[in-house]
Amino acid sequence: MTLPKFSKDQIKKLALSAMGFVVLLYVYFSFFLGPLQKIRDATLAEIADRQKKIDSSKTEVAKAANLERQAKDSMARFATLKELSPEGAPIAWFPPRVKTFFAAQGIERAIARLESNTTLTKRARRLDQI
Repeated sequence: MTLPKFSKDQIKKLALSAMGFVVLLYVYFSFFLGPLQKIRDATLAEIADRQKKIDSSKTEVAKAANLERQAKDSMARFATLKELSPEGAPIAWFPPRVKTFFAAQGIERAIARLESNTTLTKRARRLDQI
């Protein structure tokens, strides 16, 4: 098999065509595929960011459900406590209850009373003087 003989003009045309092909490949990859790759990378980053937001939202939903359950429990406890104290009753029910508590524990002599009825500002002034 013999190779065809090319003239100098044909060799120049072939070299110029090869360089043109390389330039064409460069232009194709840099100008057409480059922006597509950038858009793809940006889209993947946005997807990852949204996935993080979805995951944090799922944890927030779980926290909200837990908080809702705790609120129901707290409301039940509050209703139970509200049933224990009559409507409009002052704090005066506290000493008789403490007395019954001590009696149930077998302690005969116990006094439960409020320490004072002074306002908080008077107490604070007394503490400042000490």
